[in-house]
Amino acid sequence: MRQLSLRLHQLARALDERFVPDVHRLGVVEENPDQKMLRSRALVAMAAHMVAGVPDDEASHRVTDYFHDDGIDGFAVKATEPGRPTIYLIQAKWSAEGRYNFKERDVTALFEGLIKLLLPDGLHPNNLLRSHLGELHPKVNSVGARFVLVWATSGLNKPSPDIIRMVEKKTDGFNRDQIHVVPRFLLLEDFIQELEADVARTGVTVSGGLLRSRTVDEQHESLQGTISAAELGKWHGEHGRRLFDDNVRVEMNSEVNKEIVRCLQEEPEHFWYFNNGVTALCEDWERAPANIREVPFRFDGLRIVNGAQTVSSISAAMGDPNTVERAQVPIRFIKLKTTGPEFGARITYATNRSNPMLPRDLLAMDYVQQRLRDEFKLTWGLTYAIRANDDLPPAAQGCSVLEAVIAVAVGRHDIGTLAEAKNDIASLWPSNRESYGKLFNDSTTVVEVWNRVRALRLVMDELRDSACTTQREKAVSVLGDLVIAHIVFRWLGNEGIGDVAANWEGQLCMVSQYTRAARYALLKEVDAKLASRPPAPGKGFRRVSSLLQDQKWLALEIPLIVDYYERVAPDRESVSAVAWPSVPEFWLAIKDDLRAKGRRCDGGFLVYAGSAASGKDRKSLTTPQILHRRNLRDSLGFVPDNGYLRLTRDALFASPSQAADVLQGHSVNGADEWVTADRMSYNQVVKKEGSLTQPSSPDPAIP
Repeated sequence: MRQLSLRLHQLARALDERFVPDVHRLGVVEENPDQKMLRSRALVAMAAHMVAGVPDDEASHRVTDYFHDDGIDGFAVKATEPGRPTIYLIQAKWSAEGRYNFKERDVTALFEGLIKLLLPDGLHPNNLLRSHLGELHPKVNSVGARFVLVWATSGLNKPSPDIIRMVEKKTDGFNRDQIHVVPRFLLLEDFIQELEADVARTGVTVSGGLLRSRTVDEQHESLQGTISAAELGKWHGEHGRRLFDDNVRVEMNSEVNKEIVRCLQEEPEHFWYFNNGVTALCEDWERAPANIREVPFRFDGLRIVNGAQTVSSISAAMGDPNTVERAQVPIRFIKLKTTGPEFGARITYATNRSNPMLPRDLLAMDYVQQRLRDEFKLTWGLTYAIRANDDLPPAAQGCSVLEAVIAVAVGRHDIGTLAEAKNDIASLWPSNRESYGKLFNDSTTVVEVWNRVRALRLVMDELRDSACTTQREKAVSVLGDLVIAHIVFRWLGNEGIGDVAANWEGQLCMVSQYTRAARYALLKEVDAKLASRPPAPGKGFRRVSSLLQDQKWLALEIPLIVDYYERVAPDRESVSAVAWPSVPEFWLAIKDDLRAKGRRCDGGFLVYAGSAASGKDRKSLTTPQILHRRNLRDSLGFVPDNGYLRLTRDALFASPSQAADVLQGHSVNGADEWVTADRMSYNQVVKKEGSLTQPSSPDPAIP
């Protein structure tokens, strides 16, 4: 089983949230509640929910664990057939270490509890189960009643052979007396499987008729045919995005989608010829026996993995259902009941290659990322957004896979790879299998990913929020943010980073201090390197940028910083560099009241976090600026904001023109577009200061 401490944490969280609030609290000291007692009772309730299928609250209210419980910690009843009920009697033990072993007294106690329940007045007078006898006795005394004795634990260990023999012997004794008894053991593994099934994206159950269908059963069973477009539109109307649980993309507003809607409305009888069709995965299907033109089917666990734009466009056209009814769509269903989830991911990848497949899409199809998505939900109830058009969760509610890739890369990759990735974050994605495989594989735990994400956020927050007294310090902070984060991660170390039971909160408390120290150390080494040929005051951008991308220099200097520098930054007075000049701040209009804010910085142009940007790339953009905008999106430097983009961190550009191009999404003379509060342009400010030349042409894109 994957990391024991993680699985115990996941189970404990589920018990605390779902069952502990509703189980009885007799014997609990509220000022200092006994966690083991409450979780044992909650485990009884969860076992009842699992074996009998009763709702959480009903299962919780049938917990009878307390003094004089006669070995029966709880019960549940399920009517399998009229007059033939199944009564579940449950005994549960919570083990915080996951090491509980079933004992003979556990077995004996539950069997004796059954004997007492079968007697007219066999239960202890103070047994809480007595309050339920009005419900239980009619079931217990029914002809054909069946008893399932359940021993449950949060431990890993299976019952020993001696325990198994003891249970079988006692069970046989009851069955010889024509009392139908079945034993069952529930272990940590069983509870985790139940929880995983709850969070896994298992699709939806739908029913509909297929035209001209045929079954194909070569290696994996599949069903091919034609379906009414209106049927697909109805499914989307009922289930929405859940229909696309495993799809690379959900519905989009594009010209292609508009053309699909137009075809449906104007020539629905030709739709079958013009559409590539739909591919759906499902766990199982059931066919009606009718031999008619449109055969009814029911599909369980259905999710459409190719054709999301077709289905969402059909739904958009359902304002005229009679017209849509005339359109037919090619469709195939692939049954996954006998295959693993990896096979479904491969189908998703293969069926989407005919469309433009961006490197970003590969992240959503990676089985490791899908596993992490489910584990984020299971472990903390957090969102891990993996698809390109998934909404980004608020920081307190989860993270995006894009943020996770950067955070894990900062901790696992060498400094040369990080320096290269600064201008091309996509180089860390699955299209580069060697690089990506070092980050995300079967050994990557959700705990490590979340700890690294949180640590990286703290680094970036410190670099953004702590005051820089010099232009050079700010330039190093912005251009060297991943280098600084790498140093911090080296100082933090990896001990316990992937173990939910480890106290990594203490490590996170050191991040701000380490960040200031790492920035100081890197600034000092940059200044030392530039000292042999110092740039003119306020003209260091190019040299600093080049140095922080010099993989050979970084490979020599970063280990020295990690090993020999103090992890506490000195007083500010000891940091020497070019002081901030007293210059105005500039504003760039994006649209109406949306603006960007910036200022000069060490020969470059600094744009502040929170600045607005256009969401569209215009044709006049040069290739370097297009790549620059793409890299900002890929690294979450740009995030969507009401149809536009918002800059999430300070960004340093080679010139105001480069900054304006990237922010406005088209080619523009930035020296004229950036203006002060009193409407003086950047050019006018420079001329007023007596500058002789304009800033030189932009360097290659630097996020």
